Amino acid sequence: MKKIVLHILLAVWIVLWVMFLARELFVKGAFRDYRILAGRTLDGKRSYVTGDSLYGFIEFCRQNIPDRATYAFEGFEDGALDKRRATYYLYPRTETPDPEFICAYMVPVRAREGYSLYREFGDTGYIVKKDKE
Repeated sequence: MKKIVLHILLAVWIVLWVMFLARELFVKGAFRDYRILAGRTLDGKRSYVTGDSLYGFIEFCRQNIPDRATYAFEGFEDGALDKRRATYYLYPRTETPDPEFICAYMVPVRAREGYSLYREFGDTGYIVKKDKE
């Protein structure tokens, strides 16, 4: 009796798993995304998921901000997925309210008291650095 119940549970689990997989791949249209992502490098996958422009800006910030520096973002809404992704990619740097660097994406360059322009990312972003006191 135990064996029959286990076989039935296994069969139900397999059917549910196949249905879930089919829904993910075909109904939601994710098959194309899986196929595209399968052949990409890690950077290519990140670029595809975040968008080329945003990923380019994140990489720019990652390369220009020292490892243990503090930073803040401008141009992202609080809690936005893009901001969370950018924060993840900039680890081990720390986001703080009183940062050494401010990364501004898709906002116009403006003068900030106590900060000076550090690096520019074309016309879509820039980094400002806190002036030494």
